[in-house]
Amino acid sequence: MIGSKLAHYEIRERLGRGGMGEVFRAFDTRLEREVAVKLIPPEVASDPERIARFEREARALAALQHQNIATIYGFEQAAGCRFLVMELVDGESLAERIARGPIATEEIPAIAVQIIDGLAAAHAKAIIHRDLKPANLMVTREGRVKVLDFGLATVAAAAADRGSDDDATATLASQLTEIGTAVGTIAYMSPEQALGRPVDARSDLFSFGAVLFEMATGRRAFIGPTPAAVLDSLLRGDPARLEPGAAPLPPEIAAIIERLLQRDPERRYSGAASLRADLEAITRARQPALRQPSGSVAVLPFANLSPDPENQYFADGMADEIIGALSKIEALRVASRTSSFAFKDRREDVREIARALNVATVLEGSVRRSGRRLRVAVQLVTAQDGFQLWSSRFDRDLEDVFAVQDEIAASIADALRVVLTPEERQAIQRVPTANLAAYDLYLRGRAELRKLTEESIVQAQHLFRRATELDPGFTPAWLGLTEAAMWSYQWFDRSARNVAVVVEASERALAIAPELAEAHAARGMAAWLQGDAAAAVEAFETAQGIDPKLWEAPFFLARVHVTQGRLEDAVRCFWRAAEIRPEDYQAAGILTGLLRSLGRREEARKAARLGIEIIERHLRLDPADARAYYLGAGCHSELGNRELALGWARKALEISPRDGAVLYNVACDFLHEGLVEEALELLERAAATGWGNRAWLEHDPDMDPIRDHPRFRALLDRMGSPADS
Repeated sequence: MIGSKLAHYEIRERLGRGGMGEVFRAFDTRLEREVAVKLIPPEVASDPERIARFEREARALAALQHQNIATIYGFEQAAGCRFLVMELVDGESLAERIARGPIATEEIPAIAVQIIDGLAAAHAKAIIHRDLKPANLMVTREGRVKVLDFGLATVAAAAADRGSDDDATATLASQLTEIGTAVGTIAYMSPEQALGRPVDARSDLFSFGAVLFEMATGRRAFIGPTPAAVLDSLLRGDPARLEPGAAPLPPEIAAIIERLLQRDPERRYSGAASLRADLEAITRARQPALRQPSGSVAVLPFANLSPDPENQYFADGMADEIIGALSKIEALRVASRTSSFAFKDRREDVREIARALNVATVLEGSVRRSGRRLRVAVQLVTAQDGFQLWSSRFDRDLEDVFAVQDEIAASIADALRVVLTPEERQAIQRVPTANLAAYDLYLRGRAELRKLTEESIVQAQHLFRRATELDPGFTPAWLGLTEAAMWSYQWFDRSARNVAVVVEASERALAIAPELAEAHAARGMAAWLQGDAAAAVEAFETAQGIDPKLWEAPFFLARVHVTQGRLEDAVRCFWRAAEIRPEDYQAAGILTGLLRSLGRREEARKAARLGIEIIERHLRLDPADARAYYLGAGCHSELGNRELALGWARKALEISPRDGAVLYNVACDFLHEGLVEEALELLERAAATGWGNRAWLEHDPDMDPIRDHPRFRALLDRMGSPADS
């Protein structure tokens, strides 16, 4: 096969044999990337029923987009062969790693948690691995663990699934004859799988227990001189760790393994979440306590207990308003709404949420709205032990919604022993409007704006406008209208109409509430869109002076500095934004490229490492965030991780292939890796979507490789003058 071509894949190197055939390193000539190609054995490819089952499994697996699972790109046919095209994972298998000896105890949890995260993602889609073993687990040079051959064992076992128990026994007997390959597989099988019985996620957890044992000891949990002896040990014996004279395991790891290797599935962990919590507890016990700010809180999305499920917007709005009120308190660090709301509809342990967001406390709540009555129940718990610091229930008329929000914010401050200044107390007690209909429209507008689609942003503008018509003095509605029109202009519709809306709405907000930092930030956005950089800088700096914790002020001020070529000033502002929201990846991601262009490579690498750390944590919560992928790609480029950089960039394109901002930023990623023509094509596609900021293009250092390229100069000419863009 070496040197041959299957469709547009050049076969370059044999990598080995996997669970369903031979595996080769290949080059995709269309997308210019290296991939793994797995040839399906002829006996499977020629069986219509088995190949149909395989295709169904391949489609299900292709939907598994997770950082700890090797991605399947396609299932194709060429030159009489059927083959899978998969992500090429460079590194070494866990089997190769263990062959050098047991893995250090302090390294085990980090590896194990990644395996569990991959399993959990598949189990959530009812996909069982059925062949989990060290040879199917790859560890990259960066320490990322990838699960291979996910779900393919299900295909291999299709014949057994179709037959009787006798058929399953015969299948297993045939496997036992394949000395050299089957022994390894049998050593990790769950008892129910070895007996041909139905399996579920707990079967994979048993296999994971056998892998975990081998990581810790360097030896298999179930051993024997022959395959039959291994099977007998699995079904009737005890794991090697329990034999007299066996080297002792660390007790906390031994306890986890003992529970995983229970023959009765009911006595194992029921799922990945509780197992993951126990593994992370080991890490916490062996490391210094995470230094969480004592005055820090995350407000999770409130549950909607109203009879009408459409009232979710109201519950979300309540949580959002409380985040806004708490953010006014100088001594309190509040996780951003974006970060907190990433946990919406996720059943996570509150302590793990707190660790992910680096806060000391978490506020949970529920809202029930029925007619003119409102019931809000909230509780504040600590990250360290889940202890309830404060809880309350409010049964009020709907007109008291603002008083309820104020009481909750003040009670949280009291529970955290934060003394409010008179100005802070006044800020959180501010009643934005006396018109409940206007407030309801405003909350609906915020809900639409969060969807960030062209249609939803247009709808948000309509709702905010109606709210201002009902109450012309409703400042948050004017600010919402400013934001909606600004994003519409940036992403979808670069028309003078949107600029006019931003200018009008920001001026109204500033006239009503000149003491609000948010109003000055809105004015800064308007000035920026009008091409008045000096006025934009002045407005954003004023906003920073009023509220040093307003993230938007330094973040957008930095972007203005970039459009003016003041990169040193931009770097300072982006670092400030990163300090305000340490859980937000955007500033660190953008900083990497700016520092690179300034020749400050050590700082650039520092920003890149920070960016990847934050982005990887974020992607576990929101795996469909294209922006995280393309900014992370830039970080990987800075660290020399070419394959990861291009993989992440293309992942962003897969998620949002028609988003102008994504097209532009992936073009930047491609330029970092020397793919000039692909980058130019993406820039032209971005401009065709309506995206286009000539001032940014002219000063973005990422464009340096193509400054004099005819296609780039033509693109700038089509955009008009910087003031127009």
